[in-house]
Amino acid sequence: MINNALSVSKTHVRKLPLRKTQGFTLPELMIVVAIIGVLAAIAIPTFSKYLTKSKTSEAPSQLKAMFLGAATAYAKELPSQGLVTAGNSASSLVHCTFPSAVTSWTPGVEKHAADWNAEDQNFRQIGFGPIDPLYFAYGWVAVGGCGNVPNDPTLYNFYARGDLDGDGVESTFQIAAGSNPQNALQRAGGINAINTTE
Repeated sequence: MINNALSVSKTHVRKLPLRKTQGFTLPELMIVVAIIGVLAAIAIPTFSKYLTKSKTSEAPSQLKAMFLGAATAYAKELPSQGLVTAGNSASSLVHCTFPSAVTSWTPGVEKHAADWNAEDQNFRQIGFGPIDPLYFAYGWVAVGGCGNVPNDPTLYNFYARGDLDGDGVESTFQIAAGSNPQNALQRAGGINAINTTE
């Protein structure tokens, strides 16, 4: 009897057709493509901003190097260009600034490998000549001369100009420097940044 019951129950069981398990359906693929598209729409602009910001970090570090070189040159005694004659001793010049200088290249999307021997000699006077290629063009505005006095806030204006996306709109970073009460070169505040991400 048990055997008959089992055989009867087996005959009443319906077999359902099995669904194919190979591959994805079209709606599933469309959902995956839509998700990837949304993620790309978010990630690409963020990555682009990250790249621009990392390139922009060059300017403040190089401006600091320019300032430090100028501060060292300002404190250093330079030999006078006059002739030493009998009865006269050689004199030295102190608290000297160097006249305005600017790099010869136009900033752009690509880095520029500078030949510092061909650039304005004033860059060498302050010891500025990075080995690595640069995105920005550099320079400063100054009258130049020796014997500068304490508390002059307008001795140098160092700047960096860049066009990281190549659209013709430039970003500018500036550091102003002047003499303090001890007649040493000092920065005036932070870095003035204009149009940092263009």
